[in-house]
Amino acid sequence: MKLKIRLINEGKMILFTAVLGAVAGSVIWWYLKAVSVCTSLLWEKLPAAIHFAAFPVIMCAAGGLLIGLVHKYLGDYPEELPVVMGKIKQQKHYDYKPMAVMLVASFLPLVFGGSIGPEAGMTGVIAGLCCWVGDNVKYAKERQQEYSEIGEAVTLGVIFHAPLFGVFAVEEENLNADTSKILLPKPMKFVLYGIAIGAAMLVFRIFGNAFGHAGGIPRFSDVVMSWQDYVMLLVYIPAGTLLFAFFCLCEKCTGFVAGKLPLIVREIAGGILIGVIGMLLPVVLFSGEE
Repeated sequence: MKLKIRLINEGKMILFTAVLGAVAGSVIWWYLKAVSVCTSLLWEKLPAAIHFAAFPVIMCAAGGLLIGLVHKYLGDYPEELPVVMGKIKQQKHYDYKPMAVMLVASFLPLVFGGSIGPEAGMTGVIAGLCCWVGDNVKYAKERQQEYSEIGEAVTLGVIFHAPLFGVFAVEEENLNADTSKILLPKPMKFVLYGIAIGAAMLVFRIFGNAFGHAGGIPRFSDVVMSWQDYVMLLVYIPAGTLLFAFFCLCEKCTGFVAGKLPLIVREIAGGILIGVIGMLLPVVLFSGEE
């Protein structure tokens, strides 16, 4: 009798997780599709119609203005990925009330040329969705944290087209976390990870076949390396280290300067700077999926 009850409960959990993964996958697909459509409209069709050389500067400045208004009047969203994951670990919950604001705030930088990825904004949205389910669906309430972590894994796995990356990224955060209150055994949790990510990627594939490619981080084909490429690693490694040091220096300098400017002004200034750089090096625009 106990075995039968346990099997029924596990079956319900598996079904619920599959549905949760499918819903998360559909949300991610429609979000990325909207980003792709708007990006094509703003950066392909519109420039072709107006033929203006300084178009990237105008577009990025307009994006900076909109982002500045959102940050000033609606809040500083989206939160960075480590912040989202940290809140779920520490607070066992993620506030889903500003979900619409999170969607808009993460959407604007992507369509206006920001070289950022969609994972931070979508992780917050999916985590908020899972917490909403936990608060409003009695069955899911006691395992709200686990379902939120599964939602995180689904988001990262689908966006990066790498299921194991999503799982490992979430579980790495759990290495030093207090797991004494987690009721779900590890083996079962990994099974649920697989089911949720599988359901999400299946929905993602179905929508892609039906409505066309939606975006996400691309997967590149295999590269055949010659001995010259291996020798050049001796140059690439120190060059990469120097570039990282240069990045850190620029981050400190821009952070210092930005701190002296009003919020909306610095967002517009950042947009103009990105637009100017984009005119010289178009490859720096967007997050890599376009």
